[in-house]
Amino acid sequence: MGANSFSHPLNQLDLCYEKTPVRRYHLPTGGVSDNLFTQEKIMSGNVAPYRAIYRTNYFAVVDLTKFCKVMGMLSGISVKQRADGKVALVCSSLNGSGWPDRYVDPDDGTPLELNLPDIVSEFLADNQVAIFMEVGSFGTHCLVGFAEAIIRGGERRVVSINDIYTRAMELVPPGTVITNVDH
Repeated sequence: MGANSFSHPLNQLDLCYEKTPVRRYHLPTGGVSDNLFTQEKIMSGNVAPYRAIYRTNYFAVVDLTKFCKVMGMLSGISVKQRADGKVALVCSSLNGSGWPDRYVDPDDGTPLELNLPDIVSEFLADNQVAIFMEVGSFGTHCLVGFAEAIIRGGERRVVSINDIYTRAMELVPPGTVITNVDH
């Protein structure tokens, strides 16, 4: 790896161990009414459950075998491969739990945090970009969309569907109220 790269502990583990990821529930952030989606309302059933689809674009990796082994340790992650050798990730979690963000250390059972885009960036070939996308909703109450682009070494760009509110304010006089797209 280059001088600017880093290594996540998951990539240093013995790849023969089975990993058991622990997932956390993710709430949408930014752009939606802060008082509309509270943990209490979601848990009480006042808001439809969050449903989402998670996937990446296709990108080239430097060590396909090790990449597939590491991704195989994360529950719910499928690696798709095209004929040209490029891979994409698909997360089968439709219950809103999202991309894996934790796994359990097999040696002592300690839950450890991970950042999947950071791990993937360590495998990216030069001049490749991995784009992680999430598109979901709380029924018809609120639409959610996020995308994160990352390159080898960890430099990234993040956008949210809610960025449109900032862009929309550029179209109208200051002080104009733009309502959120929510129920």
